[in-house]
Amino acid sequence: QVQCQTDRDWHGSYSMYDVVDKYVKPRTAGTGLGLALLQNQTGPLEVNVMVSHAWAENAEEFVKALELSVSEVDVLFICAFSLYQCQDGAGPSIVEQLGSQASESPFHRILEHIRGAGRRFGVLWRWEAYLRAIPGLLALMAMTWLYLPLVTAGCIPIMTSELGFICCRSTEADDDQRGFVLGALSGEWAVNGASDEDTSLLVDPSLNAAF
Repeated sequence: QVQCQTDRDWHGSYSMYDVVDKYVKPRTAGTGLGLALLQNQTGPLEVNVMVSHAWAENAEEFVKALELSVSEVDVLFICAFSLYQCQDGAGPSIVEQLGSQASESPFHRILEHIRGAGRRFGVLWRWEAYLRAIPGLLALMAMTWLYLPLVTAGCIPIMTSELGFICCRSTEADDDQRGFVLGALSGEWAVNGASDEDTSLLVDPSLNAAF
């Protein structure tokens, strides 16, 4: 799309017919290869998505729809780019590529290939979209755990070996209070002279413990 749009002759009203006639055919003529294979002939890619579309549709809208539907790691079969379109005798004709039976068509073979890949990967393939979302979900949960107490109670949760989870508030405490807090975090209750009753000053029932 970017290469086409940088062409000064490109027009936003072009359909896929125009793209094939003005860009695909001139680049592939005489090679016998579709544009996709021509560009990837040194390292052919395994297709995992077959795209069915109308050639009369607007080319830019078609590309935008793809951008919203597939990821950067997907390998697409788009007949306009995957089949040899030139009909110049340098490669197979359109009729030859489509075959005489439905089972011979590239569309059927691509779908069978994708289904076979799904069977090999099993549940991982079926739930791939959900598995990809797990890291983001975990990050969201971590950020929620951090910021929810900050928003609702004005404190930051901290994990200590002595008290478990405590919620630290920023206050204008005097030096003695700061020493008491540091002692609570370090577990040095005896050094700071804190008793069990002192710990009640830190407890916030709604947050497990807080100061």
